[in-house]
Amino acid sequence: MAWWRFNWTLVDMLAKFVAGHQKDWDLYILYVLFAYRATPQESTGESPFYLMYGRTPFMPEDITMGARKDSNEWLKVRKLHQARKFARKNIEWAQAMQKAQYDAKRRAVVYSLSWCSPHM
Repeated sequence: MAWWRFNWTLVDMLAKFVAGHQKDWDLYILYVLFAYRATPQESTGESPFYLMYGRTPFMPEDITMGARKDSNEWLKVRKLHQARKFARKNIEWAQAMQKAQYDAKRRAVVYSLSWCSPHM
């Protein structure tokens, strides 16, 4: 069910760039997707890029200021595992909060099955 939320966010982000005729969205989709993937998500606390690769993406300022070096592979793997564990805990917390919000608005439904009583 999360696909609709992603699509909603993607359309909202694209709408900020496309022209009024909305025929040039394909010129911006790669940039918008990169921005989405590089942005920390509320539910995980990390960006999708970081959770996939264990590092932040190289940004334009990294190129102009001199690319940073990722030297220690073991440290990267360890950080990635820690980030995924942290993200899993954040997702569980977000799910619990969403359940609490849903349950607060929900009312119990009681069904009466007296019409199917065998003593009729």
